[in-house]
Amino acid sequence: MNLQAVFCQNAACRDRYKKGAGNIVTHSQKRQRCKCTSCGQMFSYHQVTLYGGLRTDVKIVTWVVDPSHGAV
Repeated sequence: MNLQAVFCQNAACRDRYKKGAGNIVTHSQKRQRCKCTSCGQMFSYHQVTLYGGLRTDVKIVTWVVDPSHGAV
């Protein structure tokens, strides 16, 4: 996970929308969850993407959406 590309969306956070501020840490590697150390908010690494909230493997979802990527 590239934590430098992730930002906190919490409206009450002092570091809201700041990429690379150093306030985002890994909370769960398996479920790809992050935590903002400024406000304590936890969120998905894929928070605002097609993969946000999904528990299915990213490769499977990508293949279903765009089968031209080849078999899993």
